[in-house]
Amino acid sequence: MSAVRSRTLLALGALGAAILGAPVPGRAQLGLPGFDTPNPNPMVITAQLRTAASLIREVLPALDTANSGQEALPLRPKINRIYVLIRAGMSGLKMAMDDARTQGRFIDPLVPYQHQRVTVAWNLARRPVDAFTTDGGGAWAEYREMAERQLGQALTILEEVLVLR
Repeated sequence: MSAVRSRTLLALGALGAAILGAPVPGRAQLGLPGFDTPNPNPMVITAQLRTAASLIREVLPALDTANSGQEALPLRPKINRIYVLIRAGMSGLKMAMDDARTQGRFIDPLVPYQHQRVTVAWNLARRPVDAFTTDGGGAWAEYREMAERQLGQALTILEEVLVLR
């Protein structure tokens, strides 16, 4: 499906849903191409970070109730997606700063701060991706504790950045 056609269908769906009062899925929920890639557009960056925060809110309770890595295996794609979305948002912020510099435009002083904070969140989200284990016993307990702590810290940072956006 072409990008123009998918945008047209999305717009028609949004119009129909607005008329009927139904909730409209965003690009992230539809899995449309390009959502996971860096983009300097502030709306895209905000949507990426907001989606990552929403996924963390879904994953944390599920991690807490999983008794083993095997039970948590369905969470792995979401944990990976959190990392990818934060990385895309971080790179989009960097692109926005670079674009402003090359074009001689004013850089909003909050953007470098947001980039710094999102970089911290990205690093926090990386370890749960790299260290995911399906081993039982102590290895799973250690992983779960680390993942809950680091994803919780990443969520706090993303919420802080989203307040500023």
